[in-house]
Amino acid sequence: MLGGDPQPRGAPDWRAFARLGRGDYPSLLAGTLATLLRSALLIAATLAIARLMTPDGARQSWMLAAVAAACTIASGIAAYAARAVTVGAVKRVNARLRIALVEATLALPSGAVERIGAARLRHILAQDSERLDCMANALLGVILPAVVTAVAILAALIWIAPLVGLSAALLCGLLVLLRRGSARKMRRLVDEAQEAIERLDSGMALLLHRHGLARSSASEDFERAERSRQIEETARWTGTIARRMARLSEVEGARTALAILALILLLAHAPADLLAIDRLAPLLFLLVLLRGAVQQAQSAARDVDGGRPALVRVQQLLEHGAPTASASGVAPRGWIVEARGIAFGHGDDALLRGVDLALAAGEVTVVSGANGTGKTTFLAILLGLITPRSGAVLVDGVDLREIDGTTYRRGIGHVAQSAVLFPGTIADNIAYGDPAMARAIVRRAAEATGVTGFADALPGGLDFRLGDGGAPLSGGQRQRIALARALARRPRLLILDEPGNHLDADAVQGLVAALRALADAPAVLIVSHDPVIIAAADHHYRLADGILLAPDRPATISSAA
Repeated sequence: MLGGDPQPRGAPDWRAFARLGRGDYPSLLAGTLATLLRSALLIAATLAIARLMTPDGARQSWMLAAVAAACTIASGIAAYAARAVTVGAVKRVNARLRIALVEATLALPSGAVERIGAARLRHILAQDSERLDCMANALLGVILPAVVTAVAILAALIWIAPLVGLSAALLCGLLVLLRRGSARKMRRLVDEAQEAIERLDSGMALLLHRHGLARSSASEDFERAERSRQIEETARWTGTIARRMARLSEVEGARTALAILALILLLAHAPADLLAIDRLAPLLFLLVLLRGAVQQAQSAARDVDGGRPALVRVQQLLEHGAPTASASGVAPRGWIVEARGIAFGHGDDALLRGVDLALAAGEVTVVSGANGTGKTTFLAILLGLITPRSGAVLVDGVDLREIDGTTYRRGIGHVAQSAVLFPGTIADNIAYGDPAMARAIVRRAAEATGVTGFADALPGGLDFRLGDGGAPLSGGQRQRIALARALARRPRLLILDEPGNHLDADAVQGLVAALRALADAPAVLIVSHDPVIIAAADHHYRLADGILLAPDRPATISSAA
C-alpha cells in the first residue's frame, strides 16, 4: 500500500487503464489494421521471392524483384503508420492518466500526503507515469506488432513447410517461457534498486532540509558520510542491474540465434524438394523476418518489465485518492455553521467526545486548549476534510454531507499554523486559486493585513518574487500574506489556526479590527491561546477531554475592536 511497502509486489489491474483509453480504441484499431497490412505485404514479398526462384519467374526477374522490393518498402511505411497512430493514442491516454493522478492526489484525505510522503507522490506523478508511457509504447507500439508479424510469418512457414513452421512455433514458445523466468529474477533486482534510489532521493531531500543545521553545527562530515553510503548502495544496485541487463540481452540474442540455427539444421536434413531454391529462398527470407520480430519483442519486453512496479503504484494512488460520492449540491446561503455532538477518534481512543459550537456572521469565536486536545482535527471536520465518527456539521440547518463541498470550501478562508506559500510573486500568493483576481482586490487584502507595510519596501512591491516556502520573508510576514489570501476570497467563514504564533499583540489587535470592519463581516473562528485575541472575541471556549467548555470567566469584548 501507499505509505507502506515502498515497492508494491501485487499484480497490476489493467481495467482502470483500459477505461482511460476507451476514447482511443479506434486509433488503436487503426494501428492494428496497419500492422496486419504490413504482415500481408511481407507475405506478398515472400510470394514474389518464391516466384522469382522458379524457372518461369526467372524470365520476369526484374518485375518480381521490383514487386518484392515495393512490398518490403510499403510494409515499412505501414509499420511506421501503425507506430505513429499508436504513439499518438498512447500519449493522449497518458495525458488523461496524469490528469486522473492529479485529481486522485487532490482527493486524498487530510494528512494523506504527509503519511505517503511528498517525494513518493512526486515520483508517482512524474516518473512512474512516464514509465507507463514507455511501457504502453513498448507493449502496443512494438510487442503487439511484433507478435502479429510473427504469427503471420509462422502461418506462412507452416503453409510452405509444415515441419519447419511448427518447429519454429515451438521454439518461439520456448523462448517466451525462458524469458519469463529471467524476467521474474530481473524484476526482483529492479525492485531492490528502486528502493535504493528512493532512499537516496529521500536522503538528498533531507540534506537540503538540514542544510542550515549542518552548516551551523559543523556537521558537514556527518552528512557527507550518510549521503556517500547511500550513493554507494545505489551505485551497487544499479551497477548490478546494468550488468544483468547486458547479460540478459546477450543471452536472449544467443537463444534466438540458436533457435534459428536449429531451424537451419532442420532444413539441412529436410527432403530434397524442400531444399529446392524456389522454396528455400522464401523460407530463409521468412526466418530472417521472424528473427527480427522476436528480437524486437524481447527488447521492448524490458520496458514492460520495468513499468510493472510503476503500474501497481499508480493503480494504488488512483484507488487511494478515489473521489468520494458527490453531494446533492445544496449551496450555503446564511452561512450559519454549527457543530452538534461531534465525536472523532480511532477505536477506544476518542479525541473529540461531543463537541457543540455555533458560528454566526460578524462574530469572533476563540477556542483554546492544550496541545493534542483535537483543536486542529476539529477545524478539519468543520472544513469537511475529515468525517466525524458521530455527530454532524450543519450549514443553515443542513448536514454538511448534503452541502456542495466545493462551494462550501470556496466560501471559507482558512489560515493554517504554518503559512503555505509557493514560488511566485506576493500578489500571486494572495490571488492563489483565482488568477484573474482584480489587482484592486489583492491590494485591499494586502493593506487590511499589513502586507503592504513590508511589501512596498521590497523591489517590485507586491510583484516581489518569493522562493520556496516564502523565502526570504519572516514567519510573521508569511502569515500576513496567508491572511491576505484568505480575506481576498471574501470568505463567509474565516478559520485561523494559531495566528498569534507569528504576529505581535499590535498586529493581532489590528487583525481583529480589520475583520470587524469588513462590509460583509464573516463568522470568525480562531484557535489561539493569545490573551489579546481572547479578549477581543465575542465568545471563548476551552477544549478539554474532547468537549468544548465555557471558561471560568466570560471572554471580554475589546472596546477598541
